[in-house]
Amino acid sequence: MSALRVDGATHVWGGGEVQYPWAPHNGVSVPRNPAKVESLIRALDESELHAAVCVQPRVYGYDHAYLANALRQHPERLAAICLVNPVRHTAPRELENLIIAGFAGVRLIPLACDDASWLVSNESDPLCDAATALKVPIKVLARADQLGLVAGRAGRSSSATIVVDHLGLVDPAEPYAALQGLSECAQHENVTIMVSALGQLSHQVWPYHDVLNIVAPVLDLFGPERVVFGTDWPYCMESGPYVGDRRALTEGLELDLANNAGLFGENASRLWRLAAGN
Repeated sequence: MSALRVDGATHVWGGGEVQYPWAPHNGVSVPRNPAKVESLIRALDESELHAAVCVQPRVYGYDHAYLANALRQHPERLAAICLVNPVRHTAPRELENLIIAGFAGVRLIPLACDDASWLVSNESDPLCDAATALKVPIKVLARADQLGLVAGRAGRSSSATIVVDHLGLVDPAEPYAALQGLSECAQHENVTIMVSALGQLSHQVWPYHDVLNIVAPVLDLFGPERVVFGTDWPYCMESGPYVGDRRALTEGLELDLANNAGLFGENASRLWRLAAGN
């Protein structure tokens, strides 16, 4: 069997159906177009990808009904990451219930906060301790200026697996500053980096050479077992075809799929217990 190929960063949502009402987290915009799970599965098939990791979209807030249903429909193709309010006293129990329901990880979103000090305080310790006990990764969507806090949480929860989303949302126009923050995170062996959303981060057209100038040293900083490729579907479609981000890496950086099996699928399968990898 060929190496498992996984899109480690996707989202799915409906079209505003009554049973799946919008509940925007921190006022994010309601999408104009649906991104249904059936469309994602077709995209995976057309791109010869075995599976995808689906992250709870912020437009549904803490209502996981749509993603839970998508997971029930395609358990062999999807893993799901939930969203839990990290400072709510019920957070550990909410996370446990979602993991029992089939979710494989949790996402924290300091990005939306002017003051994200909760990420390294005892406010979020109970949730992070619960994730550690449940052996599920903690995905963190943080701005580049918040990467120090992410590193702080990695040190505070040294037995947890911390996953930095979308290259830490660094600006490729400021590579030195970008690599400083990512280097601080890489020093913690329990931190994995998402090599994802390349087209959205880039200021250039495909193959996004400015972002690739960040990706190349990041691959060295984190090593082959702590990197995960993802597209951020469907948002990646605004930059070009679905296969564009993967081709940017395989052609722009000349990364062979077989020799980078961890990046292109095996690491995601291990972290989020993808059924396709069993």
